Amino acid sequence: MLDPDAVRELALTDNPEVADLAELSPLRSLRRLQLVGCRAARGLGGLAGLPLEELLSRRAGDLSALRELESLTLLSVAQELPGRRLTDALPRSAPFDFLYLGHTAIDRTGLRDLSHGATLRRLSLAPAAPLDAQDWAEVARLPLLTELRLDAALLRGGLGPVTVLPGVTELHVATFEGGEDVSTLPARLPHVRRVFLHTAPGARFDPAPCIGLFPDADVVLDER
Repeated sequence: MLDPDAVRELALTDNPEVADLAELSPLRSLRRLQLVGCRAARGLGGLAGLPLEELLSRRAGDLSALRELESLTLLSVAQELPGRRLTDALPRSAPFDFLYLGHTAIDRTGLRDLSHGATLRRLSLAPAAPLDAQDWAEVARLPLLTELRLDAALLRGGLGPVTVLPGVTELHVATFEGGEDVSTLPARLPHVRRVFLHTAPGARFDPAPCIGLFPDADVVLDER
């Protein structure tokens, strides 16, 4: 028989039988939970008593009790969050270090109240819609932010009204195809020292123009 105290990580994928997540509460050592394609899943609040540090959620049913998980340090969400601002959906006092918001996660909330994440050091953004000035202002108010990850889709047609982010020292660009406009980034990230270009699968291009834009940074091309 499986010892509940031995389970530290659990991945539930494309499982229509997963319903009340409170049934996982006996897993007293659970620290990382992945929910993908579990559309009937509900009752995240039932996990509030666990030492859960990392949660990854995509196509995973009801997130209305997400705000009760106050022990999270890492959260990855790629589905629509409830409410009209991030503080309606996310736990206000969680000691977040890393936050990923992708696909439709912020369709309703935007990045409103993101700046309440005072402990956040790493932010990854891959929203379905462009970010506006108010969104970028919230990013700029994160006092400890040092690492920014952007999906290349945000760069197509220009990144928009990005404010200066002096604290960011590491930049990652995902699904990069080579033709995206990164020319505005150096001025917005004046202290960036490491740039990682993660290519879209099969994309091949000369990285020299991008390298030239960041003379004070190490630029790494990660070909997929």
